[in-house]
Amino acid sequence: MKTKLIHLLLFLLISSSGTSQNQVDGSVLDKSSKIAVPLARVIITTSDTIFQTDTDFEGNFSFEIRSTDSIKINVKGMAYHSFDTTIYNFQEISSLTIKISTDHLNQGHFISSSFNKHSALQDIKNDEVKLLLPGGIISSPRLAGDAKFEKKYNIKFLSQGCVRYPGENQTEYNQEIFKYLDEKYGSSWRKTIRNDVIGLPKGNIVDQ
Repeated sequence: MKTKLIHLLLFLLISSSGTSQNQVDGSVLDKSSKIAVPLARVIITTSDTIFQTDTDFEGNFSFEIRSTDSIKINVKGMAYHSFDTTIYNFQEISSLTIKISTDHLNQGHFISSSFNKHSALQDIKNDEVKLLLPGGIISSPRLAGDAKFEKKYNIKFLSQGCVRYPGENQTEYNQEIFKYLDEKYGSSWRKTIRNDVIGLPKGNIVDQ
């Protein structure tokens, strides 16, 4: 009985560690002045999901994702160069400070949007296809079938933060992706896609 109890406790411990969440608080600073950069877009990519948030007016951000060995971080700020890095041993990190450099050629101009018809075509070309979900202060939750759908159709679901940049059109972006999926897979993807994807024609969803 004692041996069975020990095995049960070990199983619960392993199961718990496999699904643990990692909370990280971060800040984005101007590399030269060390001043906080507000409303910078922070995109975190793991092996199975993409998380996006924006810094507040004091340059701070936070996110919580499932523990993983490494993550990729991309930061875009108004009139700043895009910043990309990969962080290994991510489980050991609880805080981040990211310093980004001013883009002197584009000072006073807004950064271009990541999501419109043009960027959709570029993502298709680069095999980095996404489908955008409703976002805001609270991002859309992950659903049980998301991982299976993403793997089968080689896409990533993405729920954005509150900030929108000039030129952004989420519906336009998704509609180009819908065309791509139709051309590559026929209508099969429509049978299992989640029904809150932005711009998805409700009449085209097939009952499961």
